[in-house]
Amino acid sequence: MLTDKFEMMKQNVLKITGALLLALIGFTSCSEDAIEPWKSSDYIHFAGGYTNFFSFVYAGSDVQKDTVTFRLNIAGNISSKDRMFKVKQAKSYGFIYEEDDFGNIIDSAFIELPNQAKVGVHFEDFSNETLIVPSDSLGAYFDVVLLRDQSLKDNDFSLSLEVEETTDFKPGNAALQKINLTISDKIVEPKLWRSWYVGNTTVFSVMGYYGKVKHQLIIDATGQRWDDNFIQYELTEEYLVFYKNLAVLELNKINEEREAQGLHKLREDDSNPNSEVEFF
Repeated sequence: MLTDKFEMMKQNVLKITGALLLALIGFTSCSEDAIEPWKSSDYIHFAGGYTNFFSFVYAGSDVQKDTVTFRLNIAGNISSKDRMFKVKQAKSYGFIYEEDDFGNIIDSAFIELPNQAKVGVHFEDFSNETLIVPSDSLGAYFDVVLLRDQSLKDNDFSLSLEVEETTDFKPGNAALQKINLTISDKIVEPKLWRSWYVGNTTVFSVMGYYGKVKHQLIIDATGQRWDDNFIQYELTEEYLVFYKNLAVLELNKINEEREAQGLHKLREDDSNPNSEVEFF
């Protein structure tokens, strides 16, 4: 009796297992039939996540040109051959804001920005470059060589880059077809120079009175940005003193070189003998 029941259970298990196996085979077949190669056009667009701001201030005072690199990704098939893409300069647009006496935004407008970067002045011409997505690749990199023109010390300039259609690619994700880069060489006094406590002291208490020439010297001597973000989130009291010592050593070196050339000590204003760069 027990043997008969066991045989019946065994046959039922085999039937269920067989049915599941057939269903799995059918599902696999359907899944394989559904996977087809990408038959639409191939697209290309900029990768996201860029800061979109470049300042020569932090590149060092001797740097006259520098390169910014952007990543572009494709949407489509990987190819066994190299494919061409194009990037062009486009008009730059952005928001301008009106603030009240307390710094609150009370109005805004979306306009064509007034200071558009000029080829040969703020960046090297790339219009004739052959830009390639290498074979078996999901994207490529695009370099823009920026030029340190004197105009950048007075105004920020905007460079907008936009992907163009080629025989290999169409512009991809609408939000990433275009990217804006602000180029600057303006030294701006950090708002936290006097007010922000680094441990038990302030930048002002250690570095002394602010000056643009001093600011650039500190950047060159320490290799740090010395903006509000750096002061608030990265600077410590110990490093503040250490960086001051580096800056003083750099200032002494500069003044020795200037003296050997028959020049006065480093000043904020060459025409003002009372504006020598000094540290507390």
